[in-house]
Amino acid sequence: MVKHLKSNLKKLFSAEPLVYSPKILQQNISGNKFKEKNYYVLGNYILIFHERLKDTFFFNKLNFVEGVDIVLKGFKHSQQEIKFFVNRCKENENKKGYLIQDFFINNLTNNIKFCSGPFVNFAINLIEVQKHKISVLAGKYKILVNKRKNFITSC
Repeated sequence: MVKHLKSNLKKLFSAEPLVYSPKILQQNISGNKFKEKNYYVLGNYILIFHERLKDTFFFNKLNFVEGVDIVLKGFKHSQQEIKFFVNRCKENENKKGYLIQDFFINNLTNNIKFCSGPFVNFAINLIEVQKHKISVLAGKYKILVNKRKNFITSC
């Protein structure tokens, strides 16, 4: 679907725009097998950049591009925040283009949960964040988790 949208945007702008949608790769265990699934952090939203979007004519035409459901207003006032978000995402991507766990670690609250494994959906308290590990407390059990794996999300 994104390829089709990119093609339609290219027709509108007469050049390919920059399109960004950060994603994560979640690994789940099902029986004896690992299953991997892509999740887009922004859901169905994507970030689009093209110089012509500064022109009201092209911005308004976006509403009529096939594949675009809604164009959020007010983006002109949020350019610094959007640029910061995209740069932060890109700094925290692995070689395959997926966000790494460190992207989320900096925003962890004290209450977190595992995405997979034996402690799925347990209420877990954050104890300490180390360079390569996170210490958490699940009931009376202290657990060390490798930060390089995408097993944790913030509640």
